[in-house]
Amino acid sequence: MEKKPIAGLCAEDVAHYQDLAHQYAKKSLIPIFEGEHSDGDLVLLPEKLKTAFEIGIAATPDESLSGCQYGIWGSATEETGVIPSLLLLSVIAETCGGAAMCLHAQGVASNILLQAKRKLPFTPKRVGLCLQEGFCPPFLGTIISPDKDAPARITTTAIQGKNTYIINGSKSFIYSLHYVEAYVVLARVDEKWGCFLIDTDEKNIERIDMGIRTGLRACVVENVRFNNVEIPIEARVDDGDPLRWLFAL
Repeated sequence: MEKKPIAGLCAEDVAHYQDLAHQYAKKSLIPIFEGEHSDGDLVLLPEKLKTAFEIGIAATPDESLSGCQYGIWGSATEETGVIPSLLLLSVIAETCGGAAMCLHAQGVASNILLQAKRKLPFTPKRVGLCLQEGFCPPFLGTIISPDKDAPARITTTAIQGKNTYIINGSKSFIYSLHYVEAYVVLARVDEKWGCFLIDTDEKNIERIDMGIRTGLRACVVENVRFNNVEIPIEARVDDGDPLRWLFAL
């Protein structure tokens, strides 16, 4: 069947992205479902997702790695738009929705750091996005009523000291790959939003796994609490308006 162009991409580009995802699903993801497993052999998944970094499907804020630009939600979204990432995700999701969710979560957090274009205290490879509080993403209030609700009732706070920020608050339903090295955390700084990069090994971080669940079991889901977590001043990612990064995807 003839490939048709999609949203400005030529047919050859569409075929390229779809073929790349199909090959990854065939070689890396389908073997997980061989044998008797209710949701695939999830012990194998971390190694299979490692392959996604090696071939450039998984985005990463580390600019030395291939996924930095053209991985799912990589920095190339600024020039190519979101369609290439959506093509990759849709094909992968047909084989394993949990793996697709892992790559999506990794990509959204990576995209924020890549858009910031700032020198950070360290460059993680695997990152998780700490945005949601409770059962609703807090930015929904900002979309509905940007003047009244900004910073959208976000309760996690970042208090600035001389050379540090102190982070306090709880984030819910953090979807991520296994073994994330850092969190991208949205917090309230006075009456504005702020975005911070926090090493998962920092003291006073409590990670609570959501446990056995139905659906998307390939993806880590946890609640995270920050109890007077002290981070360097350089760990602030934004320049005063991180919301534009969230709305860009």
